[in-house]
Amino acid sequence: MKSKSHFIFRPVKSSDAQSLLTICKTAKAGLTNLPKNKKEIAELIESSVASYKSKCSVKHKKFIFVIESSDHEIIGISGIKARVGVNRPYYSFNINKNEKHHFLELVQQQLGPSEIGSLFLSPNYRNQGLGRLLSLSRFLFIACFKENFSNTIIAELRGYLTTNNRSPFWEHVGKKFIKKSFKIADKESVKNENFIKNNFPNKPIYLNILSQKAQRYMGAVHPLTEPAKRLLISENFNITTHIDIFDGGPKLECLTSKIRTIQASKTSSLKKCIENLNNENTLICNTKFEDFKCIIANKKTPRKLIQKQLDLHLYDQTRYVRDR
Repeated sequence: MKSKSHFIFRPVKSSDAQSLLTICKTAKAGLTNLPKNKKEIAELIESSVASYKSKCSVKHKKFIFVIESSDHEIIGISGIKARVGVNRPYYSFNINKNEKHHFLELVQQQLGPSEIGSLFLSPNYRNQGLGRLLSLSRFLFIACFKENFSNTIIAELRGYLTTNNRSPFWEHVGKKFIKKSFKIADKESVKNENFIKNNFPNKPIYLNILSQKAQRYMGAVHPLTEPAKRLLISENFNITTHIDIFDGGPKLECLTSKIRTIQASKTSSLKKCIENLNNENTLICNTKFEDFKCIIANKKTPRKLIQKQLDLHLYDQTRYVRDR
């Protein structure tokens, strides 16, 4: 494998369309927020480019990033939504245990907090530390440009799916109200902003009338999502009482200022940053909004390579954090 320093985390570009389509097509069920055709890819890239160029209001901004290898191959995608609940309400189930009889209640938010999501790394590059670059670099971007984000960051994690990509939570809860497959219902909710309001009950769903199997999967994550969950918890995210209304996946949240990567990051010239490198891997980014770049480096990484990857001169400003 190439050195981690040969991979760059950067904003998506129009020229990435075909590569992005290829990688998104490899994503499995449950990752329904990733585009699956040329039209959806083009729309996603267009909205992201408009966000970087500030051609839309702050609340409508959606930043999409990719990891590019030295061979110019796109191997991963992740994103940040400036606000949830802008074009349509943001829905979740809250597990209410404050009453004698515990229940699920449908909750909607308008203009909610910022959200990280859309994370997918090519299976060929997993377990090599690049997932951390794909995830944590977003926090350095937030630290550099805080005015674009809310004081709280949330993350919705993919719920548990069986080996044949069926959602136990959907089968035992959602399907009782909507006689459609998990995949079709999820797509319908994106196309029709009233789909959830018109089909899900607005009265409490008492847990004691749900099967034990349904309750077991409330807040459970897909096995492939466990590493992402552990990473966010190590970043000081907390598991909330809210779960996804379709697959039952958990919602995590953290005050922006309390996120470890943001809290522990420092700013300095590139020269000083390089001088402070040791054997531990460090995430280093430039502070350019439209041309943001982030890499992993340590004291063995050639100085010229760091400069080239970040497109910086020695006295340009950087932000960096130890990747513990």
